[in-house]
Amino acid sequence: MNNFRLSNNTKPVVWLSEEEIDKIINAEAIFEYLNDGRIIDKKTNKPLSSFRNCIYEITLSNGEILLVDTLKE
Repeated sequence: MNNFRLSNNTKPVVWLSEEEIDKIINAEAIFEYLNDGRIIDKKTNKPLSSFRNCIYEITLSNGEILLVDTLKE
């Protein structure tokens, strides 16, 4: 049985403090998203080839909106 489901988890909820929230909001980005769809790691300056969690929204001239996983589509 999974004791960590929301329906039966009895542990109290721990909220983030204002300081923790500010730290997350003001954190420096570690990835840079380029116009051609590539993602670069700012620390190593190398593109991420296996990073596949991006969805591109393309608006065509007739107003139609396409959602695609890669720009090759």
